[in-house]
Amino acid sequence: GTAQAITVTADDKSWPYDGSAHSQDSYTLKIGNGDPISVGADGIHTFANGDVLAVEITGSVTNVAEGTVANTISSLTITNGTVDVSGAYAVTRNNGTLKINPKTVTIKAADDDFTYDGSAHSNATYTVTGLVGGDAITATVAGSITYPSQSPVRNEVTGHIFTAGSADNYTVSYTDGQLTMTYGTAQATTVTADDKSWTYDGSAHSQDSYTLKIGNGDPIPVSAAGVYTFANGDVLTVEITGSVTNVADGEIANAITSLTITNQGEDVSGAYSITRNNGTLKINPKAVTITAKNKEFEYDGQPHSYSSYSVDGLVGDDEVNATITGSITYPSESPVANQVTAHTFVKGAASNYAVGYVHGTLTMVPS
Repeated sequence: GTAQAITVTADDKSWPYDGSAHSQDSYTLKIGNGDPISVGADGIHTFANGDVLAVEITGSVTNVAEGTVANTISSLTITNGTVDVSGAYAVTRNNGTLKINPKTVTIKAADDDFTYDGSAHSNATYTVTGLVGGDAITATVAGSITYPSQSPVRNEVTGHIFTAGSADNYTVSYTDGQLTMTYGTAQATTVTADDKSWTYDGSAHSQDSYTLKIGNGDPIPVSAAGVYTFANGDVLTVEITGSVTNVADGEIANAITSLTITNQGEDVSGAYSITRNNGTLKINPKAVTITAKNKEFEYDGQPHSYSSYSVDGLVGDDEVNATITGSITYPSESPVANQVTAHTFVKGAASNYAVGYVHGTLTMVPS
């Protein structure tokens, strides 16, 4: 009779890469215009009349690089019992295809948190998920953070290479990490503007130096430049304002008017707990000596005195008038004290001086 048209189509199949060889022995059978019939991996289909279709399919794929591999019908028999009845059928064979798809692999850069210490910090570690068997990847990670104000910094996967396995078998994606930084426990720091006193000299005086104490450490004197560099490179800059000229100014505050802590221009004062102490400035009186002069007279029957004196220790054009008291009439009175009894400042402030007197002597000889 007329041969029965049948079509045998080996199934197509694809898998994500898993390092294994894959094959697909199932197929689809179409008898005439009937609906497609799925036949499992054993390859056997029994027709309604008892005829047995046995199909063997050959094909194997392991790696993505193999591309699309033919899933080939390599043997097809139709029997009834032990009798070949394939002549009753008009058979069309269609091969299928096998394919490996890339497996997804993710490289994630590490997250990390650092405590500020003045140095740049990075973390080049990473994790890889999705690799198969002994396949291995080496990745590069770039990211650096120095200051808390930069948080968060992107810790970026910038590249990778396969050190074992084939890159073709994978689709590699990157997940960035982040680097953060905090100041941690603030370092106790005390800045004390220096005290200073001067003897009056008519000039305005200031003192820009200070004393620094870090935690429980020994005091550190810092010069008038006002700059101190910590061991980690942080730079403390202190400006101090205060000026005193005269004793009458009393104790003037030597005030800390500006204090910054920076590292390469970055404000890092958050790393420190700062105590500020102002100092004091003071002018002390200058010693001035008024000395009454000595004088010798020749007896003439008249009382004699000598009001001349010298002044040592005055500053600039400051000026003192002094009163000298002393009188001698007879040689027998010698010596007579020539006393400084008073003084007044005609220029300058009396409070700027501590005035002392040195008396002279008057003597007389017979004529």
